[in-house]
Amino acid sequence: MYFITLEKRALILRVGNWLFIGLLMSSFSDVSGQIDNEFWFAAPAVTEDHGDRPVLLRMASFDQATNVVITQPANPSWQPIEVSIPANQSRSVDLTFRLHLMENEPPLRVLSKGLLIQSDHPITAYYEVNHGFNPDIFALKGRNALGLHFMIPAQNWYSNFPNHVPKANSTFDIVATQNDTEVQITPSVDIPGHSAGNTFTIMLDQGQTYSVVANSHLARDQLTGSIVEASAPIAITLKDDSNENSFCYDLGGDQLVPIDVLGTEYIVNTGFLQGGDRVFIMAVNNQTEVVIAGDSLNPVVLDAGDMHSFPLYSGAVHIKTSEPVYVVHATGFGCEIGLAVVPRIDCTGAQSVSFTRSTDENFGIFLIVKKEYADGFVLNGSTFTVPGLAEVEGSGNDYVSARVDLSAQSSQNYRLSNSKGSFQLGVINGGEGSGTRYGYFSDFKSLKIQTEASLICVGATAVLTATGTENFEWFGHPSVDGLMSDSIAVDPPVDTEYGVVGWDDGGFCRDTAYLNVEVFEWPKPKVASMDNCLQSGSTIIYLGQEELSSIRWVIEADTIYTESDDSLTLAWDSPGVKNVELLAENPAGCQVDTSILLEVGGVHIHQDSVTSVVRGQPFHLDPIPVQGDITNAQLSWSPPEGLSCTDCLNPEFTPGQQTLYTLTVVDSIGCTSVFSTLIHVDVPLYIPNAFSPNNDGVNDELEVFGVGAILEEMAVYDRWGQVCYRWSGGSDNGNSLEPHWNGRMANSGQMANPGVYVCIVKGTYEGSRNPFVQSSDVTLIR
Repeated sequence: MYFITLEKRALILRVGNWLFIGLLMSSFSDVSGQIDNEFWFAAPAVTEDHGDRPVLLRMASFDQATNVVITQPANPSWQPIEVSIPANQSRSVDLTFRLHLMENEPPLRVLSKGLLIQSDHPITAYYEVNHGFNPDIFALKGRNALGLHFMIPAQNWYSNFPNHVPKANSTFDIVATQNDTEVQITPSVDIPGHSAGNTFTIMLDQGQTYSVVANSHLARDQLTGSIVEASAPIAITLKDDSNENSFCYDLGGDQLVPIDVLGTEYIVNTGFLQGGDRVFIMAVNNQTEVVIAGDSLNPVVLDAGDMHSFPLYSGAVHIKTSEPVYVVHATGFGCEIGLAVVPRIDCTGAQSVSFTRSTDENFGIFLIVKKEYADGFVLNGSTFTVPGLAEVEGSGNDYVSARVDLSAQSSQNYRLSNSKGSFQLGVINGGEGSGTRYGYFSDFKSLKIQTEASLICVGATAVLTATGTENFEWFGHPSVDGLMSDSIAVDPPVDTEYGVVGWDDGGFCRDTAYLNVEVFEWPKPKVASMDNCLQSGSTIIYLGQEELSSIRWVIEADTIYTESDDSLTLAWDSPGVKNVELLAENPAGCQVDTSILLEVGGVHIHQDSVTSVVRGQPFHLDPIPVQGDITNAQLSWSPPEGLSCTDCLNPEFTPGQQTLYTLTVVDSIGCTSVFSTLIHVDVPLYIPNAFSPNNDGVNDELEVFGVGAILEEMAVYDRWGQVCYRWSGGSDNGNSLEPHWNGRMANSGQMANPGVYVCIVKGTYEGSRNPFVQSSDVTLIR
């Protein structure tokens, strides 16, 4: 047997502790849209005074059953939430009970509140604040949400309601996807602690978050045009809490996309907002020309960070720009506002989208589709003739759009698909006096080349595969430059980055992806062990410098996991040769298996730990070696007093007083074993051999003397065995607490005759607690 101590850190193995509320959607197939298998999200802090709960994460699977894990990478106390979604169904996870762990507050501080949603197959996902009077949805955009360069398209028309406690405000919330991410923030207006135009830097690790808050509730103090640049991919959430519009105030927000996902052509549909919608266009480059509804004679010219907004009262509006722009749409029901980032129409869209109706209030969708695909829609399995489809002015007769009221529909869950081509879909749900949920569910970048990073060991081959379109060309290394297949094999000796360009058959939409093949050294079974002794235990240290994901130490029937820079301490309970198996694995999955033989030293000797001896009587402990080899061992007893020898195994003991004797054994490999015995020394009684009871005041009584003895019985017998005197437990006919015989017979009280008598005393030694019986002849003299 052995006992285990793991030094420093241990490999954390996730144990799924999950809780969810599932809402089944109607079965659907061939679902596409804003899909991915990894989503990062920073949940915005919404004022509780107006309503910030419940919050839900809604997810939908496709043709394969999917397992989803929701984690908070920077928060080790977060218990992962695991959800299984059958093929072509959806689940809603109620996260309200963890809201205090997710809402990204307080602002302007590095926090550990970023969410990571991972699935083993692609899904769609969105975060919903589902309060009855302050709701909105945040469509998660997967890989399309991640980038290095953002501008903040915060609307600057509506103020935040000023009287909530805590205050309703405008924020953008950042989450990092990698460790050591440097984020540079240049606010466009003064914010707490930082002035407009002055860049400041924060450092974030994976899953850490940071919230930038507007200085006041006023529209002019919104964060419009603020710049965020990062050294590694980040995601940003835009939130505008309790936007004032007439007599209403409502939450609005969305997950942003980085600048490189933006486009130059957009279509926005009018919603149901009383008094008209509001469209916001923000430039990211100087001298950006904006043509609205085909009016090329009167373009709007914007510099980077400038925001142009205009009202939209009916129909749809076409927007064409000379440089990429953000477009944000404010719409809703009555005076209740929802906000959504609008996707560009070129090279984006989906052929099938699933969505959920959160409430039985007003419910509708916005559709944008190429004119040639207009008759290809199917809603919940039935052919769907879209009512109100109309050509969009300024689109060159290429696009049609519609605002479709589905409030009379009884379904809660929907699937809309188009057999002919892609389309854009916005979903809006709410009430004229409650609140609006608004977001786009179609993909912000439909032509996205998908690849997966490869991890290999030196000498191995990696197969790189790209998907997402019809045509590919590889680049980045002479061995692959110009290859046109969707799959290639590579065997780089060191870390190498490869690139692939993909395009559709028409050649209109292109995308580029990069794939880094990481090459790892094979694990090397280098170990050192120390203190391989019984008392101190064995410390085994892995000495290899190569990167490892785990080490497994197999001892007897047990397996212990540690990290590559950890040591393992085992406390053995027997000496001898021990076999420890080492299995080291690197991140590429390459593993070595080796056995380590440890010679564990030390001895086990059986000897009494406590014993006693009568003073002056020599004795031996007779220690017996039961484990280990003492043939060439060094033996040493201490203290030396009362021993016949100090370097032998079994000396003769004649201690003069109570003594703790220690045997130290140093075996041939230097292991020290220590054994101790406490010896109690009992002092025998003194029984006088004669007394003269003649009342002369000298030696008139027989008394027994003993140091460290507890007397219990005393009896005196004549030579015929007759009891002459008996004392027990401190009384002698009620007259004495100590034994003493005055020479008178116990029965008659007459003086005993001179002669020899036998005195027998019983008792217990105080130190050893050993009982004793001692007898002696005593002569009575007259």
